[in-house]
Amino acid sequence: MVGKKSIERFYSWVFVAKQRYRHQRLLCIDKDKTSDMILTIKTFLVKRIITLPKALSEHERTAIRIRLKEEGKICLGLYGLKKTTVDELVKRTQIPKGTFYLFYASKELLFFEILMDLHDSLQQSLLSQVQEKGRTVGCEELTDLLYNLFREIEKTFLPSFLASGDLELLMRKLPPEIAREHMKKDDFSVGQLLDLLSIETTKEMIEVFSVALRAIFTSLLHKQEIGEEHFNDAVKMMLRGIVSQLF
Repeated sequence: MVGKKSIERFYSWVFVAKQRYRHQRLLCIDKDKTSDMILTIKTFLVKRIITLPKALSEHERTAIRIRLKEEGKICLGLYGLKKTTVDELVKRTQIPKGTFYLFYASKELLFFEILMDLHDSLQQSLLSQVQEKGRTVGCEELTDLLYNLFREIEKTFLPSFLASGDLELLMRKLPPEIAREHMKKDDFSVGQLLDLLSIETTKEMIEVFSVALRAIFTSLLHKQEIGEEHFNDAVKMMLRGIVSQLF
Protein backbone atom coordinates (compact mmCIF):
# COMPACT_ATOMS: atom_id res chain seq x y z
CA MET A 1 0.00 0.00 0.00
CA VAL A 2 1.51 3.30 -1.11
CA GLY A 3 0.35 6.56 0.43
CA LYS A 4 -1.00 9.46 -1.59
CA LYS A 5 1.89 11.71 -0.54
CA SER A 6 4.44 9.11 -1.68
CA ILE A 7 2.80 8.89 -5.10
CA GLU A 8 2.72 12.67 -5.42
CA ARG A 9 6.41 12.81 -4.45
CA PHE A 10 7.26 10.20 -7.08
CA TYR A 11 5.53 12.15 -9.84
CA SER A 12 7.32 15.32 -8.76
CA TRP A 13 10.62 13.45 -9.24
CA VAL A 14 9.48 12.33 -12.70
CA PHE A 15 8.66 15.94 -13.57
CA VAL A 16 12.10 17.13 -12.43
CA ALA A 17 13.79 14.38 -14.43
CA LYS A 18 11.85 15.30 -17.58
CA GLN A 19 12.74 18.95 -17.16
CA ARG A 20 16.42 18.04 -16.85
CA TYR A 21 16.19 15.86 -19.94
CA ARG A 22 14.50 18.57 -22.04
CA HIS A 23 17.01 21.17 -20.91
CA GLN A 24 19.92 18.87 -21.77
CA ARG A 25 18.51 18.15 -25.24
CA LEU A 26 18.46 21.87 -26.00
CA LEU A 27 22.10 22.18 -25.01
CA CYS A 28 23.47 18.90 -26.41
CA ILE A 29 23.80 18.02 -30.06
CA ASP A 30 26.21 15.18 -29.33
CA LYS A 31 24.26 11.87 -29.22
CA ASP A 32 26.69 10.35 -26.73
CA LYS A 33 26.11 13.18 -24.29
CA THR A 34 22.36 12.85 -24.75
CA SER A 35 22.58 9.09 -24.06
CA ASP A 36 24.59 9.80 -20.92
CA MET A 37 21.90 12.20 -19.80
CA ILE A 38 19.17 9.60 -20.34
CA LEU A 39 21.18 7.14 -18.23
CA THR A 40 21.56 9.80 -15.52
CA ILE A 41 17.80 10.37 -15.51
CA LYS A 42 17.11 6.63 -15.21
CA THR A 43 19.51 6.41 -12.27
CA PHE A 44 17.87 9.46 -10.70
CA LEU A 45 14.46 7.77 -10.87
CA VAL A 46 15.60 4.32 -9.74
CA LYS A 47 17.26 5.77 -6.64
CA ARG A 48 14.07 7.56 -5.66
CA ILE A 49 11.34 5.25 -6.88
CA ILE A 50 9.01 3.97 -4.18
CA THR A 51 9.89 0.45 -3.11
CA LEU A 52 6.76 -1.54 -2.42
CA PRO A 53 7.00 -3.76 0.66
CA LYS A 54 7.14 -7.49 -0.04
CA ALA A 55 4.29 -9.81 0.91
CA LEU A 56 4.67 -10.94 4.51
CA SER A 57 3.73 -14.23 6.13
CA GLU A 58 1.50 -14.23 9.21
CA HIS A 59 4.53 -15.09 11.36
CA GLU A 60 6.50 -12.15 9.93
CA ARG A 61 3.57 -9.78 10.46
CA THR A 62 3.23 -10.83 14.09
CA ALA A 63 6.97 -10.48 14.72
CA ILE A 64 7.12 -7.02 13.10
CA ARG A 65 4.09 -5.78 15.04
CA ILE A 66 5.65 -6.93 18.32
CA ARG A 67 8.97 -5.24 17.46
CA LEU A 68 7.23 -2.00 16.49
CA LYS A 69 5.40 -1.92 19.81
CA GLU A 70 8.54 -2.71 21.80
CA GLU A 71 10.57 -0.01 20.06
CA GLY A 72 7.61 2.37 20.25
CA LYS A 73 7.53 2.05 24.05
CA ILE A 74 11.28 2.72 24.23
CA CYS A 75 10.94 5.78 21.98
CA LEU A 76 8.08 7.14 24.10
CA GLY A 77 10.36 6.99 27.13
CA LEU A 78 13.36 8.51 25.33
CA TYR A 79 11.81 11.12 23.04
CA GLY A 80 8.08 11.38 23.71
CA LEU A 81 5.35 11.48 21.08
CA LYS A 82 6.34 14.69 19.29
CA LYS A 83 10.01 13.85 18.73
CA THR A 84 9.54 10.21 17.77
CA THR A 85 9.42 9.86 13.98
CA VAL A 86 8.43 7.01 11.70
CA ASP A 87 12.01 7.10 10.38
CA GLU A 88 13.32 6.41 13.89
CA LEU A 89 10.86 3.56 14.40
CA VAL A 90 11.69 1.79 11.12
CA LYS A 91 15.41 2.25 11.75
CA ARG A 92 15.08 0.57 15.14
CA THR A 93 12.93 -2.28 13.84
CA GLN A 94 15.02 -2.64 10.65
CA ILE A 95 12.10 -2.62 8.25
CA PRO A 96 11.43 -0.51 5.12
CA LYS A 97 9.35 2.60 5.72
CA GLY A 98 6.68 1.27 3.36
CA THR A 99 6.27 -1.80 5.58
CA PHE A 100 5.43 0.40 8.58
CA TYR A 101 2.39 1.74 6.73
CA LEU A 102 1.14 -1.80 6.12
CA PHE A 103 0.51 -1.91 9.87
CA TYR A 104 -0.28 1.66 10.90
CA ALA A 105 -1.47 4.67 8.94
CA SER A 106 0.42 6.94 11.36
CA LYS A 107 2.73 6.81 14.37
CA GLU A 108 -0.19 8.02 16.50
CA LEU A 109 -2.15 4.84 15.76
CA LEU A 110 0.87 2.74 16.79
CA PHE A 111 1.19 4.63 20.08
CA PHE A 112 -2.55 4.37 20.71
CA GLU A 113 -2.34 0.59 20.29
CA ILE A 114 0.59 0.50 22.75
CA LEU A 115 -1.52 2.53 25.18
CA MET A 116 -4.51 0.21 24.73
CA ASP A 117 -2.37 -2.90 25.27
CA LEU A 118 -1.26 -1.53 28.64
CA HIS A 119 -4.80 -0.40 29.45
CA ASP A 120 -6.23 -3.86 28.65
CA SER A 121 -3.49 -5.66 30.58
CA LEU A 122 -4.09 -3.62 33.75
CA GLN A 123 -7.87 -3.96 33.54
CA GLN A 124 -7.70 -7.70 32.88
CA SER A 125 -5.44 -8.09 35.90
CA LEU A 126 -8.02 -6.32 38.07
CA LEU A 127 -10.93 -8.38 36.71
CA SER A 128 -9.00 -11.63 37.23
CA GLN A 129 -8.24 -10.76 40.86
CA VAL A 130 -11.89 -9.94 41.54
CA GLN A 131 -12.98 -13.16 39.85
CA GLU A 132 -10.56 -15.21 41.96
CA LYS A 133 -11.92 -13.71 45.18
CA GLY A 134 -15.50 -14.35 44.09
CA ARG A 135 -18.54 -12.37 45.11
CA THR A 136 -17.29 -11.91 48.65
CA VAL A 137 -15.32 -8.79 47.69
CA GLY A 138 -16.48 -5.92 49.87
CA CYS A 139 -15.84 -2.19 49.99
CA GLU A 140 -12.39 -2.36 51.61
CA GLU A 141 -11.16 -5.21 49.41
CA LEU A 142 -12.26 -3.48 46.20
CA THR A 143 -10.69 -0.22 47.41
CA ASP A 144 -7.40 -2.05 47.99
CA LEU A 145 -7.55 -3.69 44.54
CA LEU A 146 -8.19 -0.35 42.81
CA TYR A 147 -5.46 1.32 44.86
CA ASN A 148 -2.96 -1.39 43.90
CA LEU A 149 -3.97 -0.88 40.27
CA PHE A 150 -3.31 2.84 40.66
CA ARG A 151 0.16 2.14 42.07
CA GLU A 152 0.89 -0.20 39.15
CA ILE A 153 -0.07 2.58 36.74
CA GLU A 154 2.46 4.86 38.48
CA LYS A 155 5.25 2.44 37.48
CA THR A 156 4.42 2.62 33.76
CA PHE A 157 5.09 5.27 31.12
CA LEU A 158 1.56 6.65 31.56
CA PRO A 159 2.29 9.32 34.21
CA SER A 160 5.10 10.91 32.15
CA PHE A 161 2.98 10.50 29.00
CA LEU A 162 0.23 12.44 30.75
CA ALA A 163 2.48 15.08 32.33
CA SER A 164 4.22 15.91 29.03
CA GLY A 165 0.90 16.59 27.32
CA ASP A 166 1.52 13.70 24.91
CA LEU A 167 -1.69 11.90 25.90
CA GLU A 168 -3.79 14.97 25.14
CA LEU A 169 -1.94 15.48 21.84
CA LEU A 170 -2.42 11.83 20.90
CA MET A 171 -6.17 11.92 21.56
CA ARG A 172 -6.49 15.10 19.48
CA LYS A 173 -4.73 13.52 16.52
CA LEU A 174 -6.75 10.31 16.57
CA PRO A 175 -9.86 9.95 14.41
CA PRO A 176 -12.85 10.93 16.63
CA GLU A 177 -14.49 7.52 16.27
CA ILE A 178 -11.43 5.79 17.78
CA ALA A 179 -11.46 8.08 20.82
CA ARG A 180 -15.20 7.41 21.28
CA GLU A 181 -14.65 3.65 21.08
CA HIS A 182 -11.99 3.95 23.78
CA MET A 183 -14.50 5.60 26.14
CA LYS A 184 -17.07 2.89 25.42
CA LYS A 185 -14.45 0.22 26.13
CA ASP A 186 -13.75 1.82 29.52
CA ASP A 187 -17.45 1.73 30.37
CA PHE A 188 -17.71 -1.91 29.24
CA SER A 189 -14.81 -2.93 31.53
CA VAL A 190 -16.40 -1.15 34.50
CA GLY A 191 -19.67 -2.91 33.67
CA GLN A 192 -17.85 -6.26 33.73
CA LEU A 193 -16.31 -5.42 37.11
CA LEU A 194 -19.67 -4.54 38.65
CA ASP A 195 -21.26 -7.67 37.17
CA LEU A 196 -18.60 -9.81 38.87
CA LEU A 197 -19.50 -8.12 42.16
CA SER A 198 -23.23 -8.74 41.55
CA ILE A 199 -23.92 -5.03 41.89
CA GLU A 200 -27.07 -3.80 40.19
CA THR A 201 -26.20 -0.95 37.87
CA THR A 202 -27.59 1.44 35.31
CA LYS A 203 -25.89 2.77 32.19
CA GLU A 204 -25.54 6.18 33.84
CA MET A 205 -24.01 4.66 36.98
CA ILE A 206 -21.38 2.81 34.92
CA GLU A 207 -20.50 5.97 32.99
CA VAL A 208 -20.19 8.08 36.16
CA PHE A 209 -18.02 5.44 37.88
CA SER A 210 -15.75 5.30 34.80
CA VAL A 211 -15.38 9.09 34.76
CA ALA A 212 -14.65 9.16 38.51
CA LEU A 213 -11.82 6.63 38.11
CA ARG A 214 -10.38 8.59 35.16
CA ALA A 215 -10.51 11.77 37.27
CA ILE A 216 -8.45 10.10 40.01
CA PHE A 217 -5.98 8.83 37.43
CA THR A 218 -5.48 12.31 35.96
CA SER A 219 -4.70 13.63 39.46
CA LEU A 220 -1.24 12.12 38.84
CA LEU A 221 -0.63 15.17 36.69
CA HIS A 222 -0.82 17.39 39.77
CA LYS A 223 0.88 15.15 42.33
CA GLN A 224 3.52 17.74 43.20
CA GLU A 225 1.04 20.61 43.59
CA ILE A 226 -1.34 18.46 45.66
CA GLY A 227 1.49 17.36 47.95
CA GLU A 228 3.53 14.19 47.47
CA GLU A 229 3.76 13.34 51.16
CA HIS A 230 0.08 12.45 51.53
CA PHE A 231 -0.84 12.00 47.87
CA ASN A 232 -1.22 8.20 47.91
CA ASP A 233 -3.27 8.29 51.13
CA ALA A 234 -5.52 10.91 49.54
CA VAL A 235 -5.96 8.72 46.44
CA LYS A 236 -6.97 5.77 48.59
CA MET A 237 -9.45 7.95 50.48
CA MET A 238 -11.03 9.13 47.20
CA LEU A 239 -11.23 5.56 45.91
CA ARG A 240 -12.90 4.44 49.13
CA GLY A 241 -15.42 7.25 48.78
CA ILE A 242 -16.31 6.19 45.23
CA VAL A 243 -16.43 2.47 46.03
CA SER A 244 -18.57 2.93 49.15
CA GLN A 245 -21.37 4.29 46.96
CA LEU A 246 -21.54 0.96 45.12
CA PHE A 247 -22.33 -1.12 48.22
